[in-house]
Amino acid sequence: MEGHFYIAGKKFHNLPPLRSGSKYRIVITKPVELVWNLDTAKVKLPSLYHEYKSPSHFEPVEPTESNMSILVTGLPPEGEIGIVAERGICIGAAAFSNQEWVGVAAWGNNPNSEEIDGGIRGELFHLVLTDSSGEHRISYEILDGDAIFEPDGLAVFKVVDDYNLESEYGLSMLYPNPFCAVTLIDINLKNICEIDLAIYDQNGKRLSDIASGLMKPGKHTFSPGDSRLSSGLYTVRLKYGNYVSTRKMMLVK
Repeated sequence: MEGHFYIAGKKFHNLPPLRSGSKYRIVITKPVELVWNLDTAKVKLPSLYHEYKSPSHFEPVEPTESNMSILVTGLPPEGEIGIVAERGICIGAAAFSNQEWVGVAAWGNNPNSEEIDGGIRGELFHLVLTDSSGEHRISYEILDGDAIFEPDGLAVFKVVDDYNLESEYGLSMLYPNPFCAVTLIDINLKNICEIDLAIYDQNGKRLSDIASGLMKPGKHTFSPGDSRLSSGLYTVRLKYGNYVSTRKMMLVK
């Protein structure tokens, strides 16, 4: 309930010792036995424990009734990782120091607030890294889940060192852009893979499907052809295999 979580398959947890009277949410996929050890003095934190560190660069995120667990690996030695919704607000962040895994809770929107201040089911988010070189959006491989907010969900990402990955593969071009009637979307695939190509608005809401399914390697061209879209700025998102590529698209009618 405070954003800490335990993932046995990844040998990771950032849970402090259990406290009597605290609330815990447990998600299980098969029968298990739960054992409460009252002698906490004899309970030692295992080597897979990673202490949560509060960030200083990102604004503190107010916990709400729902959150999504996000696990990130492949990060540099020092820095902070932020989970930023497509509309630009940070919904979760954590600092790290020489860690193989970093756990972040992305918090959902507070239903009792008039202001949208958290994640909304089904909306896009991206990863922002701050380190000695400054703040920048990072490329990543999806190991589990997706970069779409899902309350009580799990997503696991591996940071990609090759920041030129999207220049070679993925969404290579939109032309013309801005456009008033028709635009062409080029994608380039290295291997045969499953793709999902769609258009999202600036609130991270999926609006239009362009293409999906198994696709051969090489260059492919698509045209949205959705007359329901009004003038404005949109995000074209391609998920290909375990990778994600995005581009901004401006429609002027």
